[in-house]
Amino acid sequence: MSRTKATKGVLRSTVALAAAGSVAFAPLLTLAQEVPASAVTEPLAIRIGTTDTYTRIEFAGVVGARSRVSVDGRTVVVRVGTTAAPDVSRLKVDPPPGLEAIETRAVPNGTELVLTLAEGASVTRGQADGAVWINLYRPGEAPPPSAASAAATVAVRAAPSADSVTLTFNWDRPVGAAVFRRGEAVWIVFDQAASLDMQGAGDLGPAGEARWARGPDYTSLRIDAPRNLQVAASGQGNVWTVTLGGRAVPPGGVRVGRDEFDGEAELGYPHIIVADQGNEFSGRFAEEAGYQGCTIMTTDARSPWQNGRTERAGGSFKEDLRDIISELGIVTEMEFEDAVTAAMDARNRFPNRSGFSAHQ
Repeated sequence: MSRTKATKGVLRSTVALAAAGSVAFAPLLTLAQEVPASAVTEPLAIRIGTTDTYTRIEFAGVVGARSRVSVDGRTVVVRVGTTAAPDVSRLKVDPPPGLEAIETRAVPNGTELVLTLAEGASVTRGQADGAVWINLYRPGEAPPPSAASAAATVAVRAAPSADSVTLTFNWDRPVGAAVFRRGEAVWIVFDQAASLDMQGAGDLGPAGEARWARGPDYTSLRIDAPRNLQVAASGQGNVWTVTLGGRAVPPGGVRVGRDEFDGEAELGYPHIIVADQGNEFSGRFAEEAGYQGCTIMTTDARSPWQNGRTERAGGSFKEDLRDIISELGIVTEMEFEDAVTAAMDARNRFPNRSGFSAHQ
């Protein structure tokens, strides 16, 4: 079957199903067993489960998994990327403990579900198993402490010299890290949340100011460093060592292996987003990214090659979208939104050179 025919079939099924999301109501313990994320075929499926202390609401499917959640006091807003309002009648007729009211409102290129919490109720949110979720805790029930609030404190020690400085990070367990240069700065990003104790790193020698930030599951440190400073990093057990400056060390060999896994990899939100300086990546986009703990790093002006892989992917996606629009005669805005969703869904089903698809 040709790619056009396959994509056409995906679009037709998506258009037929996108008219309304589905809602399932079940005990929380059976929700994950009876309705696994891999079994969701609707673009937007709303699943609800309950326990004695809280109610979980999940937004699954191709559209639901890209939902965005924001909290302002007693108001929780869930934005979904479809103009067809989902069916939330069950939540309106029989609201779970902790939910006072729910309503839907149309917004450009999407729909927002506005949940009003009862007095004294609380909420947590996250993403797991291919779905975005929120937990509503009834009044008087407090959510468990988050991993961020229990984050460890990592001591940072600096050993400066005339032309270099060596930073040592002593963790309480082995962690992953990425060290890279971005213009006049060096970034050190760890894959665990922690507070950095910088009292032992007051003098950074030839480097400049250091600023750190903590997210839900990462810690980043930005150090002002002239371009002539070499960067080297090594990890041994619980300790990471990063050296700025000194004599350049020739790079060694890197052995690349393939990590086989079963099931779906839970990735969540990206830690760093590389984008150009277009206005579409400021304002609401930047606010949502920051709210989810994402750091936006911009490329230089008129330098698309600095993010060439993304630019090529965008061009390929536009070609697929043009084929769908031409083949099916897309004319309305709603049809166009469905075409975008279908094109992206079809694209993510193809395996790349790793042997896995984006869906996997």
